[in-house]
Amino acid sequence: MLIREAKHADYEAVMKMASTDTFRDGFDYLPAKFHQYVDDPNVFVLVTEEDDCLDVMYLQADVSDIQSSLASSNTPAYLLPLTPYQPSDLHRLLPPAFSAAVLPEGRVFVGWDPYKLSESNMKKFVEAGCYILVDPTEPAAKSLSFGGSYMTPRGRVYHIDIHCKDEALCKAHIVHHVKNACSQYRGMITFCIMVIDQALKETVMKYCVENLKLSHLPHDHTYTLYETDLTTIAKAAVGKAKY
Repeated sequence: MLIREAKHADYEAVMKMASTDTFRDGFDYLPAKFHQYVDDPNVFVLVTEEDDCLDVMYLQADVSDIQSSLASSNTPAYLLPLTPYQPSDLHRLLPPAFSAAVLPEGRVFVGWDPYKLSESNMKKFVEAGCYILVDPTEPAAKSLSFGGSYMTPRGRVYHIDIHCKDEALCKAHIVHHVKNACSQYRGMITFCIMVIDQALKETVMKYCVENLKLSHLPHDHTYTLYETDLTTIAKAAVGKAKY
């Protein structure tokens, strides 16, 4: 996400946020004031431009039902060669060919939180008990995923963060993580599945519901990793009102 000062050319895009359906029932002052604010030297208006978005899906099922689905359905994705991460795998994760393909801004997401991919961070994830999977492709890997569990007031959540653009590999990561969760826990589990490739969202959803028999919960959302230079913005805003 890019954060910058607003321009007159942003008017149409900004107005979509001030429509009768989205903001203040159509009584927003922004349509009347936008151009005035852009021209006013005492007003500083910021806009954001989204780039890569991350899709997060919520699916739920009882462990016994999941195990039955895995036993009765044909899950060829499970047969794809994924293995738990070892330090020796790092040489296939650090090449630019891997990072450029599946890491937003060169970062990995673990429980939604962004981290730089590094030897020290991977060691930290392992020590924290993350279940990490990687494919054996040489010279650079094609996929990487992180799984972990935590308790909430409404029950257990198991997050699956998948860095992959290949459909079959993506399904394989999901199946491996679901099986891992079922081997450790009993009762109802809510799977929070994050994919970095928006093109895989519908495929993943269909696979989880139809093949794994997970129930789709109405909590999905999309979010974006963004960086900005707050010092520069603060300097530019000196002496101006901030909106």
